[in-house]
Amino acid sequence: MCQALMELMKDEVQEERDKVTTDYIRNLMDSMNLSAEEAMEALRVPEERRKVFIVKL
Repeated sequence: MCQALMELMKDEVQEERDKVTTDYIRNLMDSMNLSAEEAMEALRVPEERRKVFIVKL
């Protein structure tokens, strides 16, 4: 049970991180007139995660 709870919490933490990162990307795009790719580069989002954020934008 403890392991299952830890996995659930891990998933929730990742979802919240993704939400915050998506907000940061949008803010950079709006305030600095950057493309999504430029904003992710500025935030140093790993290449393998960028597709996740493109879908959310």
